[in-house]
Amino acid sequence: MNKKRILLFISLLGMVLLKAQKVHQIKEVTVEARAKNDAIEQQKKATPATIVISSKELNNFGNHTVGDLLKRLPRVFIQGPPSFNRNIMMGGLDKQFQSVLINGNRPAGGEDYRDFKLDRIPVDMVEEIEIIYNPPAEWGADASMGVVNIKLKDTPDEKYFSANIALDHTSTHDGLNPDMSVTYGNSFKKLSFIASYSYNQFNRSNVNTLTEGDISGTELEDIDVEIHGFTGTLNYDVSQHSKLKFETFFSNYDESLDFVADIKHRSDGTLNFTSDTASDSKLRRLHTQTLRFETKGENWKWANALNFSQNNDEKERWRLTAKTSGLTESLEDENQENTESIFKSDFQNTRNNHTLKFGIRASGLWRDYSRLVYTRIYERKFWDEITDGSYKMNEYRGSMYATDEISWNKFQVVPSVRVDYDKRSYKTLDEEGDFNYTSLNPSIHAKYHCNDRLFFKADIARQISRPPFNAQVPIDKIKHKKSTIERGNKDLQPSDAYTISAGIEQYSKNNNYITLRGFYSIMRDVIEMKNVGIDDNYGYQVIQSVNVDSGLIWGFDVDFHLRLLRYKKNELTLNSNVSWLGSEVRDASTGEHRRLNEQPEYTTNSSLDYFNSELKLQVSVGVNHIGNRYIAGGTDEGTLVARQVYQPYTQWDARLKYFFKPWGSVFVNTVNLFNEKVVIKQGAVKESEIVGRNIRVGLNFTL
Repeated sequence: MNKKRILLFISLLGMVLLKAQKVHQIKEVTVEARAKNDAIEQQKKATPATIVISSKELNNFGNHTVGDLLKRLPRVFIQGPPSFNRNIMMGGLDKQFQSVLINGNRPAGGEDYRDFKLDRIPVDMVEEIEIIYNPPAEWGADASMGVVNIKLKDTPDEKYFSANIALDHTSTHDGLNPDMSVTYGNSFKKLSFIASYSYNQFNRSNVNTLTEGDISGTELEDIDVEIHGFTGTLNYDVSQHSKLKFETFFSNYDESLDFVADIKHRSDGTLNFTSDTASDSKLRRLHTQTLRFETKGENWKWANALNFSQNNDEKERWRLTAKTSGLTESLEDENQENTESIFKSDFQNTRNNHTLKFGIRASGLWRDYSRLVYTRIYERKFWDEITDGSYKMNEYRGSMYATDEISWNKFQVVPSVRVDYDKRSYKTLDEEGDFNYTSLNPSIHAKYHCNDRLFFKADIARQISRPPFNAQVPIDKIKHKKSTIERGNKDLQPSDAYTISAGIEQYSKNNNYITLRGFYSIMRDVIEMKNVGIDDNYGYQVIQSVNVDSGLIWGFDVDFHLRLLRYKKNELTLNSNVSWLGSEVRDASTGEHRRLNEQPEYTTNSSLDYFNSELKLQVSVGVNHIGNRYIAGGTDEGTLVARQVYQPYTQWDARLKYFFKPWGSVFVNTVNLFNEKVVIKQGAVKESEIVGRNIRVGLNFTL
């Protein structure tokens, strides 16, 4: 731990507090309660099935990142170890089948799978999150299972200041880690602004024990991460009916990892002893700027936006591995730069019972991907082999949509249609090529008001999901850690899905609610990974993305928010949801029908929140439970490989918060309270991963 850095944070925070001249006597819980009520109102008004997460949920367990929060929502599973909630998977589909947006725009940090790492956005910068299941045309493509729209904090109506400072400790690693954020905003006659800075450092050690009969060993990962984030918004009222807004977001993610193992998986799923040492460094830097101009009349509104985003990724991995030929040294050097420009124009006109919306979107993405893999026998002077997996890609997309929100008696009906045209070209070391396709994506959403608190919603929509970048460009991506080679497939086509969903939503006077939702999706040209053989040079399993025939995905979820008690100074609230998920796809390697890889059989989440206004004490306890998950085994040189089975996993979290002043509070929260392990079985092989218990203590100030 860097003690000087922690002391500097405390000093800076103290200086800001001493200079504060005005204290807003508004309790944080009151602000959170209003935010929760506003979020519920948005859910009620929305025609598509929607979940809105307010600042109350954002603050409830002192979540570090957006991924920590989203794991608690229905139909959502966050991929990766419990200590790194990075990739969202809705309905069990892989990360390229849902769209993550920031303020309505998809950032350029798409990496290989067009995915956006959720651990790059600290919760302190977020005002609200909305999830739109089976979205209508105006939300764009690549969202077969839904859209996650992360709204950053907007400009306030009056002076606003908040600060957080915390230290956390994990049971798998010595020392303390600093965490802080500062937000300041103000409003004048025509000008308002807000700026927020966040810093987060944490160390984690994941210990994975592998056993197969008399064979046993361990894999140890020691990870050190620093995240800097900045967001700012400047709003200028040009006139009574027009405004100009500039938004910026910056994220710098720096990770170093040391890996040591004395055992590894063979390609057939069994174990053998080995000596494996690796050292990784990753630097992800994203910045995005958006300029918006909005003008409106009595019955119409016109919004225009120009967005520029750039994401730079630098990764380097050194590895020393024991092989039959002796110790082999490898160096993987990967750099990529994604640059994207987007123009959007949306027009809305409301007359009588119709709200017409029209929009166009044009984007250009330029991807410069460089990847070199060096290998040699250890202590040789020169590299024995250098593999170049670099390429350049240009991608252009034009879209237009039209939608009509029709209100008639107790009905709301929203027919819409979107047309997308995509053109991509690539150039590798050996060849070049291009792809282009046009898609027509209609949808219709309906809502029936049984009364002002009971609603029935139903919809059907078509969505297209474009292939991952590296999966379509014909290059080899060598992964020494997993002993695999991912080979691009230039014949890979996009997937498309027709999704039908329906649900009932019941609300009460005090904003209790219960929702029941179900969905059924038919997907064509499902993209699956296929084992295509063993590479002669490395002896690694070669896997390739291919289009298999249609897949079926379905699910049902129950979600409710209940105020169990409100008596004198006491309030007790229960939030809970349960999701059941199923699927059927044809395995690309065996031809047999099976579930989607990593789709949970079910998930369940609950949190119990208690607040005593007299004691000024808030207590929250939550549980996240994930059912069985499976990864298909495939074949290895004609031999069937057993599938991997992720055993059910339960994680308990808890938080205690005390408000010592109307403008200040102190809190302690614990993640993975009972130190649960992740257990994976593959035939006779058993893996047990210790992810640790995390404790975080901090102060919060709102002035």
